[in-house]
Amino acid sequence: MIIKTLLYNKINLEADNYAQFEQMYMAEPDIIQLDKWSLEDVKKALDLLQLKQKDILLSVAGGVNKDNVSDYAKLGIRLFITSAPYYAPPEDIKVVIEKI
Repeated sequence: MIIKTLLYNKINLEADNYAQFEQMYMAEPDIIQLDKWSLEDVKKALDLLQLKQKDILLSVAGGVNKDNVSDYAKLGIRLFITSAPYYAPPEDIKVVIEKI
């Protein structure tokens, strides 16, 4: 089951706008990355894939952060590409090992 979900040897295309997306989805890649897309445009792309019954995974990138990631997830996006963790302030992480 895990092997089926890995993204090895997949064809991934990046669409900067809806017109590019319309051309790309007809080629049936495994993944189309939507770069800097609004929620409304992402929903439009998802609706088109559902209408055409295409099994293409969409990923979102650019502008995805902790404040809006849940909004994209609610639309049905399952793959997120973000650099937000690299620019976030450091967190104090503590690990405790206890005898059981």
